Amino acid sequence: MAEAPDPHPASPSEPENLQPANVTGELQLGTSTGSVQAHSTGSVQAHSTGSVQALKQPAEAAPRVDSPWFHSDPDITRAVISKTEEDLLSSLSALMRNRVENEKLQRQISTSMQAIEDAKKAHVTIKNQIRSAEDELSARMNEHDSLRDEIARTQQRLQEERSKHLEHQEAWFKTRHELEESRRNVQSATSELGEIQETSRLMKTQVAELKKEITRLLGERESMLAQLQPIRDELDQRLSAREAIIHQVSVLQQHVESLTHEKDTLSKATPEQVNERVQLQKELEGAREEVAQLRKESERLHSDHQRLAAAKQDTGAELSDVQGRLTSLRFSHAELLEQINQAHQNHAVLQENIRQASESHSGLLQKIDEAKQTLALTQRQHEEASKRLAEAQTQTAVKEPETPTPPLPRPQDFGATSVEPVAKEEPKAEPPPQAAPVEPDLPLVISHPGPPIAASWDSYVLESEFFTEETLDASRIAELVTNLPGIEHSLIVQQFGSVLADRLPQRLHPLFQVPRRDYALLYDRLPNKVRDYANLATRVSTYRIGDEFLTLSGAKDVFLAVTHEAPTLRPGLPEKIAIVTEELGKMYPTGTPATP
Repeated sequence: MAEAPDPHPASPSEPENLQPANVTGELQLGTSTGSVQAHSTGSVQAHSTGSVQALKQPAEAAPRVDSPWFHSDPDITRAVISKTEEDLLSSLSALMRNRVENEKLQRQISTSMQAIEDAKKAHVTIKNQIRSAEDELSARMNEHDSLRDEIARTQQRLQEERSKHLEHQEAWFKTRHELEESRRNVQSATSELGEIQETSRLMKTQVAELKKEITRLLGERESMLAQLQPIRDELDQRLSAREAIIHQVSVLQQHVESLTHEKDTLSKATPEQVNERVQLQKELEGAREEVAQLRKESERLHSDHQRLAAAKQDTGAELSDVQGRLTSLRFSHAELLEQINQAHQNHAVLQENIRQASESHSGLLQKIDEAKQTLALTQRQHEEASKRLAEAQTQTAVKEPETPTPPLPRPQDFGATSVEPVAKEEPKAEPPPQAAPVEPDLPLVISHPGPPIAASWDSYVLESEFFTEETLDASRIAELVTNLPGIEHSLIVQQFGSVLADRLPQRLHPLFQVPRRDYALLYDRLPNKVRDYANLATRVSTYRIGDEFLTLSGAKDVFLAVTHEAPTLRPGLPEKIAIVTEELGKMYPTGTPATP
């Protein structure tokens, strides 16, 4: 069979000794092409082996000196052409795969841009919500400032009312002192009047006896006169017997003289007694007038006392009215604080949403950057593959000796690495630190007697809170706190110390067992927290303990615990409990030694 003419005749300048080099290059090309090694390894090796064997047989039998190697054996030329076609097909398949990956990345970029637009809209909405929340917060703050001013004015008026109340109280004390002095004067006047009445009674008795004596003497005088009248008649009848009766007349005259002397004596004593009686009557009238004046003074003091009592009642009513208004203002202030706290919480939630939106936005931007980097890498690899393909086509067209080319990277390799995030290495588990020794929980301890009250403590605040003037200590304060509406039991303990007052059931005592008797740990150890009361003088929290609720209020040195049935305290009670706890901390500072 005639051989086909060679489409590429050899130039006259080609040497004949290039045939082994070309054969070696063909063999290296067949073994180094990695992009289609999985598809045509066996066929290429078969063609190469057959080409080499077919080349060796003509060379041994009758070597041609005039023709080149590819002109002498067309099988080698066909093997090279098939190999080049396979390389071109593999490059085209890689290019199509890169195009598909590029379209996927474009779709991901469009999705990311849409998500960015949605995030921007959400961000604008959140900004508007934040602006409205800030406006509402500023309005609430203005209302809060106005309420503060009103509370300050009310406190100033309350201070003025307290000063007036103190002035009225001082006036009342002064009036009471004057009334007691008047009572003492009345008692002394009454005792003097009793003595005068006793003296008058004695004088009356003496006057009555003198009257009886005078009446007797007058009767005797009348009897004597009656006796003298018959004698005078007898004298007139018995003129002749004058001599006989002269002696009798003289005797009678002497007797009459003695009687007259007695009468004169009696007449002289009677005016003195009358004068003394008149003097006694005058003194009695003076005593009566003085008693009437004392009665009038007592009635006037009684009317003044009634007037002061009515003024005190009016002042107490006004003070209770001011206290009620102050309590209502406290309730309004507490409600406003709760609204402000709610606004703060809403603002915090909005800030958290903004932060999350910013994080998602930054994550989207990062993903877009990664996609752009992946797209640029894909484009570079696509350009490199195009350059390699053009070089391969040029080499095939010119039939220059081919050099071994490195294997093209597969799209699966860079596609997977560019789109999918690199898995982070899991951190190695650190050995757990050695646990610290657990401190034992110490029970409540009751000290008898308890610590004394600080000398610098002023009781005016608690007296105003409980409306009392009695002497206050921990036990009395616990009793007054228990009498508050809605409160059932109470407990007062000193930080790192003993129990000051215990009105708590024994079943609740295990809740207060803490290390080192550090009762500040109770805020984190007590279960089922219901709520925290903010903006108070002390920290106040409520917990659910079974079927009842326990509220704990702690100052620096003293803690007050109360139990109640309702989940929340009545309006005004949290503020009162915080004030009482703060004053207890001033009464019993930490480190006060117990009374010996």
